[in-house]
Amino acid sequence: GDDARLLNSRFEPIDPPVRPAEADQFKTGGPLRVVANGHFGMVDGDGDLVVEPVFRSLSNFQEGLAIGVADDKTVLITEEFEFTEFPVKLSSFLTFDGQKVVGSVFTEKGEKWGLATIDGDILIPFDYEFVRPAGNGVYIVRKEALFGIVDENNNVVIPPAYRGYADPVMGLVPLRSDDGNYRMFDSEK
Repeated sequence: GDDARLLNSRFEPIDPPVRPAEADQFKTGGPLRVVANGHFGMVDGDGDLVVEPVFRSLSNFQEGLAIGVADDKTVLITEEFEFTEFPVKLSSFLTFDGQKVVGSVFTEKGEKWGLATIDGDILIPFDYEFVRPAGNGVYIVRKEALFGIVDENNNVVIPPAYRGYADPVMGLVPLRSDDGNYRMFDSEK
């Protein structure tokens, strides 16, 4: 029911009341992302709250790091639960692989997406309406409502001239042209 509480390994209720993040509900062992009042935190393998639920967005650990986006800052979190401020203040993120993050920032032109390393190096500038990994080091981007493909150093592979895209399959990236047909691009070339 709504009054159910998550317990730690000593069968004590965790305070504040948290529930497992939806994507982590069936994950075993810790750390585990939890949610309280719409914000993410983490419990360790014993169920003890080790990261307060203050993040609007929080990744799982990848290569020993997690990334968290709070209202006022973005932080990297080590598996020892040490925090380092991320050099770019993200408003959100889509993917994090432990080395690079596809995220967004708020600008005077609205929310813009890009790619940055954990050291804060900007690989794909935050001036796209959309950035999504397509595999093999390339990214689907949208600029002025048109889709194209860039590599992780923002070199244009396919100029933004397409009306849409479909999920990449087996290294192929389908981009929809003006006539409604999809053109397949090989992300491995």
